[in-house]
Amino acid sequence: MDNIPAWQQVLIDAGYPRIAVVLDFETYFDAEFSLRTMSTIEHIADERFEVLGLSVHEQIQPYTECQPHFWTAEVDDWRGEAGVETVLQHLQREYGDNLEGCTVIAQNAYYEAAILAFRYDIRPPHIVDTMGLHRHVNARDSHKLEDMAKEEGLPPKGDTSRFKHWTFRTRRAKPTGRGKKRKLPTLQPKITPERLAELAEYANHDVWLEWELLTRLLPRLSRPDFELKVMQHTLDIWTTPRLTVDRAFGEDLATQMDAKVDEYVDQTGHTLKEISGTNSFEVLLTRAMAEVDEKPPYKPAKTKSGRALAIAKTDPERDILLAHTYEPVRSLMEARVAIKSWPNHAKRVRAISAQCDAAGGHLCVPLKYHGAHTGRWSGGEGINLHNLPCRNPEKLINQVRGVIIAPPGMCLPIADAAQIEARVLAWEAGQTDLMERFAAGEEIYATFASRVLNRPVRKPRKTDPKPVYDRHAWGRNAVGKTGVLGCGYGMGPAKVVDYTGGAVDLPTAEKIVRIYRTENNRIVDYWTEIEDAFAVSVKYAREQSVGHLRIFPEPDHPDITVIELACGRWLRYHKPRVKGIGRTRQIRIWNAKFKRYDHTWGGSLTEIIIQAMSRDLLAEAILATEAHPKGCPVVLTVHDELIGVAEQERGEDALAVMIEALNTRPTWALDCPLDAEGQVAQRYGK
Repeated sequence: MDNIPAWQQVLIDAGYPRIAVVLDFETYFDAEFSLRTMSTIEHIADERFEVLGLSVHEQIQPYTECQPHFWTAEVDDWRGEAGVETVLQHLQREYGDNLEGCTVIAQNAYYEAAILAFRYDIRPPHIVDTMGLHRHVNARDSHKLEDMAKEEGLPPKGDTSRFKHWTFRTRRAKPTGRGKKRKLPTLQPKITPERLAELAEYANHDVWLEWELLTRLLPRLSRPDFELKVMQHTLDIWTTPRLTVDRAFGEDLATQMDAKVDEYVDQTGHTLKEISGTNSFEVLLTRAMAEVDEKPPYKPAKTKSGRALAIAKTDPERDILLAHTYEPVRSLMEARVAIKSWPNHAKRVRAISAQCDAAGGHLCVPLKYHGAHTGRWSGGEGINLHNLPCRNPEKLINQVRGVIIAPPGMCLPIADAAQIEARVLAWEAGQTDLMERFAAGEEIYATFASRVLNRPVRKPRKTDPKPVYDRHAWGRNAVGKTGVLGCGYGMGPAKVVDYTGGAVDLPTAEKIVRIYRTENNRIVDYWTEIEDAFAVSVKYAREQSVGHLRIFPEPDHPDITVIELACGRWLRYHKPRVKGIGRTRQIRIWNAKFKRYDHTWGGSLTEIIIQAMSRDLLAEAILATEAHPKGCPVVLTVHDELIGVAEQERGEDALAVMIEALNTRPTWALDCPLDAEGQVAQRYGK
């Protein structure tokens, strides 16, 4: 038993099968048909989809390390769809119909699991995604196999592009090139035995890389018995879809979004072509601003084509132009933004319906496990279901949620973790008076706004007249929620104004910040405490403790500083640097995604920590809901909401279980004041 390798011990401790089987499909692609040109589910469901082969690595010996043992059928059996079915049938005989007797390993299991599910009706209950493991270790790094291998000092991954157009089928390629003479499609050559051997060698090398990454990354998975279940849940809602969509509602919504472009363009008196063109729009904006003796803003750095207008999303000048007092300037900018944004919103709605159709009428939920540094999920497939808006000033955008509906005979129990970040922050920082107010059921956002505005503010009601509703909604959300949440992470007055899109003026923002910091001195002190402890741990490689956290250098990886959360999960900060002391001190963290160092401080560290803890509470509630006899599958999480699917007659019971799970304090946070509310609906939406 002493010879059990570390990766296998993790599986055993988590209750996973100790035998690991690495799978890697090789599939057909060309310039028009690939994952770069279409969504995963549409790609797999398309008639052009073709599995060329499957490489398998079985770690058969249960306890001892051995040389990588690859099992593939003979070349004649391995080739094409029929050969892959032979391999899968072998695995099913060995490990069960859904491969439940082994732990399936894959790089980007998102793709491999979808092929197994939708092409072969195989849904393994124990999958470990090496890409997910790498996100857990460093969410800000590249998760491509070639980059992961390079980072671990492994041999380079081969070049996939040489397999373009390789096929066992009779296929014709569209003609390329220009000319008046009409060209006919050309017949593509089929795979030869020599090419098949080359493809097999490439696939086997990929599988070996994935195996090596598993053995190195799995032991670094913190809180593995829990995190492996969260990873599996994320794959299950992708491969076992239960939601559906209202196609008619979605198409009507997309049509209205298309019309928005014409509406904004018509207000300017110019054409769509003039406003969408880079040079023509610059001329129009320059002319309009000259009428009020102003010049358009430009970016400080010149591009290859010359100066560029500062009108991108990240440019503060854009917001100034959108709020310009001269109507022609304002309408030009509004039209320009509409041209760039509304087609994307319409495209998103239509993509949701198209992906639902591709999966046979059910919507696969594409969430990425540990997509953010906090551990929270992130969206994908061009629809980003994890970030569906609900408070956008444009009501049409908020209605995107309504495209998602329950299947016939089913309903959607929807529960929201109320003020979860503010509650967790008060608990972690030891702001006991705020914790007591939360526990007493006080509406914190509204009461805080009341103190700032010196007038009563409450949660708006649907029965309120519109002016009354808008007044309370603005006070509770723009003033109260922004103050309690944003100021909890050190937000200053200028940031409050920017965050609310100008809904709060600077004097009010200054009052928000002043009152929050006066009333919540423990939270303000916490920013300094966490920053000091982090800096000491980085500079002197010493373990530090703050609140419910431990901070220390990661064993065997001294260039990584770990913040261990109360539940035991690790937040890793890569290559941290500390310069200076006191007020001149600077803490910088390496951002591998952008290849640069980013500045951080106590408020930013606090934000990441609290969001990470909130994620853990949500994840625990998801697993508890699904494990409860009266619970239901939780098929989507959006912000701090959980959405389930249950039989119509069981909807209220399932909702009660979900709310109870969100309200249950885990052993690592027994005194944290939690609360939740919810509803049962047929259509998702606020």
